[in-house]
Amino acid sequence: MKKKGDSCFKENDISLALKYYSDAILSIRYLLREGLIDMVHMNEVFMSALIVPCNLNLSLCYLKLTEELLLLNTESDGLKENLEKCIVCCEDVITI
Repeated sequence: MKKKGDSCFKENDISLALKYYSDAILSIRYLLREGLIDMVHMNEVFMSALIVPCNLNLSLCYLKLTEELLLLNTESDGLKENLEKCIVCCEDVITI
């Protein structure tokens, strides 16, 4: 999912990239919750290879979407919502 998100981002399909990155993080959280991966494995592999990069990429997607709204001179709740989501992604990385 991360690789698909990376491809979409490179093709400037930000909305689809955002979906793939979000799905990757949700999948990892599901695997943890269901006990299909343990925390030791999670720390070694998923933190450095997936969760941190996906969160950082998500934050960049939200910034890109905000930029698009600003270029369109759109005054909407989407600006604030995207920036808030960007901050949450960055906070997740900081807590990791």
